[in-house]
Amino acid sequence: MKKAVRNIVIVIIGLIMLAIIAISVFTGKAVFEGSTNTVSREDTLTNALEFEDKYDSFKEEYFVENLMLDNPNSNYPLPAIYVREEGNKNVAILVHGMGGTKETLVDVMGTFLDLGFDVIAYDQRNSGYNETKYNTFGILESLDTLTVIDYVSSLYENNIAPTKIALWGESYGALTSVIAAGRDDSKIDYLIIDSPVSDGRLLMNDELDQISKDQGIPVDFMLSTGDWYMNTALGIRLKDADATKWIKSVDVPVLITNSSDDTLTPPYMAKALYDALTHDNKELVTVDGFGHGQMPMKDPALYKEILEGFFRKY
Repeated sequence: MKKAVRNIVIVIIGLIMLAIIAISVFTGKAVFEGSTNTVSREDTLTNALEFEDKYDSFKEEYFVENLMLDNPNSNYPLPAIYVREEGNKNVAILVHGMGGTKETLVDVMGTFLDLGFDVIAYDQRNSGYNETKYNTFGILESLDTLTVIDYVSSLYENNIAPTKIALWGESYGALTSVIAAGRDDSKIDYLIIDSPVSDGRLLMNDELDQISKDQGIPVDFMLSTGDWYMNTALGIRLKDADATKWIKSVDVPVLITNSSDDTLTPPYMAKALYDALTHDNKELVTVDGFGHGQMPMKDPALYKEILEGFFRKY
């Protein structure tokens, strides 16, 4: 009798463990799929249509070359545009934010061209014409950025005049840019970020908080199972989306801009990145009256003035 009871207990415990594992896998998969596809690639292409007229006018003024760069970090190439202006000796690599594409950066392209920089912009993963699946909070995206930096560096390495390479990113693209520079900043001269995300997990927490309120699932449980699933599926951990960790390794001059009215990436995020830098060649400029990532587009003259001051100083 005792043996039978023991066997029943063992079976019940086994069933409970299987249920816990099944729930964990289901939850982790749901968190993974939701967080790595916050904005679908199709939606980014739709968003880019809002800039179509402006981009068409831009192409009438500048020579725009469409590129498909080999990407050792993906089975798909990196779609990019290369914009040149005669006499420019420098180059800027532009990284768009979540929901954007290379074409949505048309205003920033013009600003850098006016400042003597050629421009290369590319579609991040799961955006525009980049068919690589999943957004990974800048972690794997940063490897793509380094691929673009290597390409740009090879193009300009034979210039007689000294060539400066600037890496620029907005919002989610700023997170990507910081992680890329933290991995290796040896081929860039400046890191410039606007409305930056300081830690991808903070944005993830906002989404999970709402789910937790609606469904009663603890946020910590969703985070831990999502992190486990992401590590299993892609070999990365959510802790690596912390840009304040990566920026400690950046040695080049850094410019950080943001707006006091930004509610998506509030000023404390920019301040956290500024404070984490371990050198003094850094500038933090906070303006008023702009929404998230709007200043470079809504007031290009002001943004150009800020960039000019930064370049003169460094």
